[in-house]
Amino acid sequence: MNLDERKLAVRHFYELFCEANAVTSFYETVVHNKCPDVCPIYQKIASLKLLAISVSSGFDCIEIERIQQNIPQTVTDAFDRHFWYSQWTLSELSLVKIPIAEQDTFFLFVVGLCDDGWENNARFIEIFAQQGEFIGATDLYCDRAVKWREKKFTNQDYRDIRGEAPPPWSGDVPNDVTYHESLSSAEILEENLSCLSFETVYYQEPLWSEEMLWLLAREIENQGGFIRYVLPDKTYGI
Repeated sequence: MNLDERKLAVRHFYELFCEANAVTSFYETVVHNKCPDVCPIYQKIASLKLLAISVSSGFDCIEIERIQQNIPQTVTDAFDRHFWYSQWTLSELSLVKIPIAEQDTFFLFVVGLCDDGWENNARFIEIFAQQGEFIGATDLYCDRAVKWREKKFTNQDYRDIRGEAPPPWSGDVPNDVTYHESLSSAEILEENLSCLSFETVYYQEPLWSEEMLWLLAREIENQGGFIRYVLPDKTYGI
């Protein structure tokens, strides 16, 4: 099966699922186990979750499940690219592997956080073939006809409540982002997250990074490819 045939097979698989399950999206079925009776066989590869463990809105815990198996570099790069964007816009990621037409296919789901005035409306899927070839991308809205795009999502496809895009990932263009605030990593994280409700986030700084989390988290669980950062008791809602 050549790449064009592979694209048709994977896209047809996805479109048929969407037609047969108009109420439940492919994302909800695979990632959130909604309607498990129609869920395809899949394997989790990696994820990034922004969780609320002690508040009703926002998040106070970040869980990262890193890639622990040999997968194509293009798929790893896709995860790293959206991981970078999440630090500026707040998105959750899920990377899974699904066998379609006797070949593995990688689905990267990207879902922006929308809560209490923070509106990251990203709802993306990027799909890659077994050897890492790009199959296509689309959005996750289950109430719309599937519209395929032939290029991957970039920082320009993200928009938050301020209408600004995050800085480009280093693999997109040379990353020459400079910081205009002379703050420590812990101060940057505290300042950004504590003021999200007031829409005064500093665009020059990421909302979070692992460097910040290592400095600020009150609890860190680290086991293999899984790491969980629990933020301080004065929780950062958004």
